[in-house]
Amino acid sequence: MALALSYPGNASRAHPSTTRTHGQALLTSQTGYRKRAMCIKSSGSRKEPAGAVCSRLVVAAVGVMGEPHASAKGRLPGSRQAAPRASLLGVRGSFFAPSTLPLHSTTRSLAINLLLAAAVALPLLLTGLGAWLSWRSTWREAEADVLRTADAAAEYARRVLDAHRTAVDRVNDLLRGLTDEEIRTREGELHRLLRTLVTETPQLQTAYVGDRFGRLLVSASLYPVPREANFSDREFHQILSASDRPAVAITRVYRGRLENNLFFAVARPRRGTGNADLPPGTFDGQANVSVEIEEIGAGLRQISGRPGDALALVRIDGEVLSRSISSPEQLPLRLSPDSGMLKAMGAGVERALVVAPSGIDGVVRIGAYRRVEGWPVYVSAARGRSEVVTAWLATLRALLGVAGPATLALLALSLVVRKRERALIVANEGLEERVAERTFALVSRPRNS
Repeated sequence: MALALSYPGNASRAHPSTTRTHGQALLTSQTGYRKRAMCIKSSGSRKEPAGAVCSRLVVAAVGVMGEPHASAKGRLPGSRQAAPRASLLGVRGSFFAPSTLPLHSTTRSLAINLLLAAAVALPLLLTGLGAWLSWRSTWREAEADVLRTADAAAEYARRVLDAHRTAVDRVNDLLRGLTDEEIRTREGELHRLLRTLVTETPQLQTAYVGDRFGRLLVSASLYPVPREANFSDREFHQILSASDRPAVAITRVYRGRLENNLFFAVARPRRGTGNADLPPGTFDGQANVSVEIEEIGAGLRQISGRPGDALALVRIDGEVLSRSISSPEQLPLRLSPDSGMLKAMGAGVERALVVAPSGIDGVVRIGAYRRVEGWPVYVSAARGRSEVVTAWLATLRALLGVAGPATLALLALSLVVRKRERALIVANEGLEERVAERTFALVSRPRNS
């Protein structure tokens, strides 16, 4: 099989950069390798030395890549006078420049590096997005939970206070039509009836009845009552003896003078007394029941179900009546003047949700306020920001438990691919160098005569 290669006559007139680039592409492409292998195979079929055939191909390629040798002008590339060895080895990008990597190898290496970066950045980005969405979901869930808790606590407080109002009405009914002197005369009998009433009413501590001057007439927990005891300085007497007295009053928290107990009272004016020396509508004493503060706090804790939540029963003027997370010994408490809850109650807001420092201990909490229907009191339910963060971190740990191993697996896989790609590039470079050395040796071999 004859292989004829002709030297293009206008190669010397082509632009150097154009011809050189074309020659590089020719010699570095896989097609060039196949042509070089075919030239060696063809030389064997026609019993022509392989060096002679390949020398003509290489000299032709050199003539295309750069300016042809001065002595080569007008000659066929197959002549014995081949290009000098230095010119063959000095052409950058030629077959004998094995240090130059093919373009596709560089592109593949860049793709592997991008894959490695994406294997780290993309899972981190998705994890960060998931963490942000988890935080928003946790925060909104906490707000909704606090609002539900406030609603439930307000209903609980309404039932308890309504039960105490019913109890104080029963106390008044027991004494209806009796004068102060008759009550003192029948104190033992009335004491037993009041004690029975107290045992039948949950969260009820005791019951008292006082005259128009603030002196005790009868008690459910003391018998006999001290005649010198006077409670005209207490709120239940001052509020109910005023001309604009309400039908029912709730007092602030007091410590009992006679029994040393903490309580707040639900009180109302006596009605239908037997005292005939007063005009109708005149204040003629009061009946009150004392509410068990600790039991109210225990009920609020059961409604929440979370140890960190703070529930409180607060009078409209800021007096704290009971609290789920503080000891009753810390009472009485009052909201600070700049409290958000105090401002909301003063504005008559029925239901509100705020994020602010507590008006009691200054801790930043999500707070929900709800007015107790029919009473001048509010219920607050609050959850600390730290509690929300703790719940979010628990969710985040579960997210990282899935995303973390997946990220590490992608990173390890990318490193393995990158390592194998580099090994492949090195192997290809070594192969190209060996092929180049072998081809050069064939070109440099003397032609047989």
